[in-house]
Amino acid sequence: MNIKPKDDEMETIETLKQKLKQAEACDKDITDVKYPTGIVIDLSSYQGNVFFITGMARHILHQLSADASEYEEYKKECEHKCYKEILEISRRWFGFIYINGGSICQE
Repeated sequence: MNIKPKDDEMETIETLKQKLKQAEACDKDITDVKYPTGIVIDLSSYQGNVFFITGMARHILHQLSADASEYEEYKKECEHKCYKEILEISRRWFGFIYINGGSICQE
């Protein structure tokens, strides 16, 4: 039995495939990332919200059973920083790959 996805599901699948392909083309070096995840974050969507990004950081550390002091260190590093600085801090900590509606952000 072959089940065909609905049209709106196909669009989502194709969008995800496109984002993954673009993320794989990203040439950012993640060798010195503390917790390399390679998670793709679309800055043009709700994922681009700074609270989503820092919440994702907390979730990752929780999933890795990291010590609570790790999140406190991350949070302290993000304090009093502008949006772009928080994106870069999060990239260094977690290897996040940022896209903006389909194109890789090389910030």
